[in-house]
Amino acid sequence: MVSNIKKFKDEDEKRRFVAECEARFEAQLDAATEKIAANSDVRIITLSGPTCSGKTTTANKLTRVFTEYGKIVHIISIDDFYLNRDVLNNRSMAEGGKIDYDSVHTIDLVTLEACVEDIFEGGWVKLPRYDFVSGTRSGYEEIEISDRDLFIFEGIQAVYPEITDLFNLHPFISIYISVAEDLYLDGDCFSRFDIRFFRRLVRDYNFRNARPEFTFKIWESVRSNEDVSIIPYENVSDIILNSLLPYELGVIKPYLIEILGLIDKDSEYYERAQAIVRRFDDIEEISRDYIPEYSVYREFLG
Repeated sequence: MVSNIKKFKDEDEKRRFVAECEARFEAQLDAATEKIAANSDVRIITLSGPTCSGKTTTANKLTRVFTEYGKIVHIISIDDFYLNRDVLNNRSMAEGGKIDYDSVHTIDLVTLEACVEDIFEGGWVKLPRYDFVSGTRSGYEEIEISDRDLFIFEGIQAVYPEITDLFNLHPFISIYISVAEDLYLDGDCFSRFDIRFFRRLVRDYNFRNARPEFTFKIWESVRSNEDVSIIPYENVSDIILNSLLPYELGVIKPYLIEILGLIDKDSEYYERAQAIVRRFDDIEEISRDYIPEYSVYREFLG
């Protein structure tokens, strides 16, 4: 699927276009929640997708909707099931490589399976919490199971076969979210991968204190893992959401250009950064003020 980047005659037209794009995404969410609500046996939702697809905001939107339905919603990050860093370090040293945090082998599958079983058996479930500073499991959150509980397991790993196998023994619904369209301007294609890279450059700088050089450096390995572990399974989920907002390049333009301008001329990424900047020359800026407070795009800009 492809979309063309619009030209605008005035600010009112920009506002309307943002509203139209947001309405399209909200319609997808409405259809998803209706499908989930129609199945009363579902106690678990998995939410997966590649980096910078909008998983976190979508999980929060689902929480608000199902809370209105009378559910008690628990968002569980699969990252909380990481094995302790010393275990991963020792394993990677023995194998002669580095820790690949996107690998399923970094996940404590035994504990994850036990949590899934406890959710359906009733009683209590102990959900681990992971401290990313120390790289250790910092403790557990204990939840007494009731008929009103709904658990959203969120993370890129939720689509991995080794993890979906743990859920397949029980009724659950899987959601996959990603940028599913390319954008075109006068023949120039901004691919769905480009769009997620732009999102990540801005998000990591704004919220993870990561300079653009770091995001450039890791992007190749991120994409390699997606091609092997995520993209092949994108069409097997029960619900597929497209998080592209066709207005977004106009909104992200000033932030992206500012961040890319931080890359020194002697950097190996300087020319690539400048090439991106030039591609935005003819894209009209759109004010972030036009974006609703709870838009999925706020995940990247704030």
